[in-house]
Amino acid sequence: MTAAKAESFIDLTLGVPFKNSAAYLPELLASLETQCCLPAQILFVNDGSTDSSLKTVRAFAAEHAGWNIHIYRNESSVGIGAVYNQIATASRQTWVQILDADDYLLEGFYREIAPHLESEATGIVAAARSNLSLLNLLNAAAGPFVPTCLPRRLPVLGTLATRSGVVYRTAALQRQPFIDPAFDGSDILHLIRMRTCGRFTYVRRAKVYYRVHTGAATSRGRAVGPYWRRLSHRPDAGLLYRLDYALRKKMFAWLRKLR
Repeated sequence: MTAAKAESFIDLTLGVPFKNSAAYLPELLASLETQCCLPAQILFVNDGSTDSSLKTVRAFAAEHAGWNIHIYRNESSVGIGAVYNQIATASRQTWVQILDADDYLLEGFYREIAPHLESEATGIVAAARSNLSLLNLLNAAAGPFVPTCLPRRLPVLGTLATRSGVVYRTAALQRQPFIDPAFDGSDILHLIRMRTCGRFTYVRRAKVYYRVHTGAATSRGRAVGPYWRRLSHRPDAGLLYRLDYALRKKMFAWLRKLR
């Protein structure tokens, strides 16, 4: 597919952090080529990779010289939370999305997102598809009932959506940086904070493919301890967040036994 024409670019920065992601980057890069419109700015941040990830990204940038692609390189790893904030700081567009290297966009993602970029929302949340059939069934069953104006107390990350499918207003994200150092569930706590500061829109027709790995941290009880403790002290995170946590913990534990 040829590079998108200039008029097809939207007011959005896409940031892709990667570290030793050579196995996953080809799918992510290919998914960008299927989009009928593209972010006006694309940032790749290499957080200390030692595999061929950087070579893959450089080759992609050379093949798409008409796209506004920049590659940043951290000589040694600074951690995923710091990289997320690095992308937010470097964004020069009104909106910013951070797409993890092991996720990718489904066709038509930016076409569905584009109309909502003209709104006054603080953020946009897209739906997710996954390599786990149970998550897909849950999304198919519950997704149609989620209002476009996303209720603040309704949890979405981990079940209906993934962080890679969240598009943030850049100024708001810069005021509310990601939790660093990041820990399992810190993305949910971060979004809870952001949702108290403004309206978020749910776009079920835009989808990100979310790959859940066999050793998903949610399936390891001790790994979610910091998240659970902080969640218990959030007055704006009600019963639904606790039910969502319990459901995911039990579901992932069950899936691990099956494997």
